[in-house]
Amino acid sequence: MILRLRVCIPTYNNPATIAQVAEDCLRETPFPVLIVDDGSDVPVESHLGAAPLRDAILSGRLEIVRFPTNRGKGSALQEAFRHSLARGFTHLVTIDGDG
Repeated sequence: MILRLRVCIPTYNNPATIAQVAEDCLRETPFPVLIVDDGSDVPVESHLGAAPLRDAILSGRLEIVRFPTNRGKGSALQEAFRHSLARGFTHLVTIDGDG
């Protein structure tokens, strides 16, 4: 089996930390990153304005899935598994979005 790993950051209302956590994941690992925004009051994407994060989104290394309302961390992780399996990933590592 070929290992295809992805990092997942489920998050809900972490505006002060989410950009740094995402940047750290991209810098410290060679793996793609998925942020699951669990219905945050302000969409996570609006906090990711820094150039490295914009570039990662444009290149496809960073993806964001957003729920319109909060469903809970379990649902966010289930969506991350579905989303990742559909794209051929074999493993998912999760990290909290609050730093």
